[in-house]
Order: sequence, then structure tokens, then C-alpha cells
Amino acid sequence: MKKYFLTIIVVVVLAANYTQAQITFGVHTGLNLSTMSSKLEGKKSEVSDHIKYKSSFQIGVIGEKTINEKFAGQLCVLFNTQGWKFNIKDQEHKNKSATNLNYIQIRVNPMYKFDIDKLVLFFQVAPYIGYALSGKSKIETIIDGITDKYDRKIEFGNEFGKMKIWDFGIGLGTGVQFDNIQIGLCYNRGFANLSNTEKVSEKINGFALTISYMLNK
Repeated sequence: MKKYFLTIIVVVVLAANYTQAQITFGVHTGLNLSTMSSKLEGKKSEVSDHIKYKSSFQIGVIGEKTINEKFAGQLCVLFNTQGWKFNIKDQEHKNKSATNLNYIQIRVNPMYKFDIDKLVLFFQVAPYIGYALSGKSKIETIIDGITDKYDRKIEFGNEFGKMKIWDFGIGLGTGVQFDNIQIGLCYNRGFANLSNTEKVSEKINGFALTISYMLNK
């Protein structure tokens, strides 16, 4: 985690020193709340009611190009974590897990802005694409009173039993800007089916609360 953070800081500082005035660069972070939607043959699967939201985080760099007083465009490069929780139980059995996926994600954010007193309100549409770096599930099972806990590494690829490595979708967001700070709230809808199982569709959706600090504004 430290090497990602140090790399981000170096990139931002260099970009801020050598960019033109109408382009601003900054650091970006946020809290994610994501889950997985599961469908079988186009219908809601039996396990979907047991899949819950899981919190995670994102961190990265952001560049913004001003087009005119109302419109701007942003490019974000993020280390983005997403996941979900699963919990099913009856009187004798229990199975719960927490899955976390790590992505390098690129987002392109067209923005519409307008002033309200000293604040700037903005709306944005954010297509994104993500490349999976790693993933892990923490699993706990209880069967007839016997508890078993273990970790399972998630493998990526196009073979059965693996998760597809590319994720993509679109985010819809709004937020406020004051001075060098932007605070945003975004809903992310995943379009990529991450499952390699026939007739099964698994997609990641969720929300993100973000804050960006523009260095050379």
C-alpha cells in the first residue's frame, strides 16, 4: 500500500509543476460501498438475497481540464478496491464470507458546473474501466458446531472457476467544490459480467463518497 501512495504523490507533484494553468492536478481519495448483483439465466439468483454491501476505499490522482465556465473534463487514475459480503445460515449451518478485489481503474468524467454563492455545484457522468490486480475472500463456515476459517485467493482469467480480469461501467455523480476541494457522491453501475460460468451474470455496483484536493488551482 505504501508504494502505491508514494507513486501517486510523485506523479501529482511532477504534473503540478509542468502543466499549463488551465489544467489542474490533484490527489483523490474516497470511501466505497459496493456489492455484487447475481443473476441466473437473466433472473435474480437464489443467492442474491444473501449478498450484502461491503465498505472499501479508493485513492489516486486526478487531472481536470477547464473547457469553459460551465463545462470541464476530468481524468482519474485510481487504485480502487471493491467487494461484497455473503451470509447464509440456518439452525445447524452457517456460511459467511467477505470478498475484496483490487483494481487499477481509469475514469473519464465530463462535468457540468454552475455557481451557487461561494460554492460550485457539479454533475458528472463517469465511464470507467478497471483491471484486476488481486482478490481474496475471507470465509467462515460452521457445520454441526465445528467452525472453519480460511482465506481463498481469487484467480483471474477466462477459464471456468476464475473471475474475468476486466471490469467496466458508468458512474453518475454530483458534488460541490469550494476553493481547492471537491466533494462528490457517485453511483457506479457495472456493465461487465465477471463470471465465466455459463448462464450466470455477476456484476459489481455501488456508491462512492469522494474528496479531491487540487494542487495548482
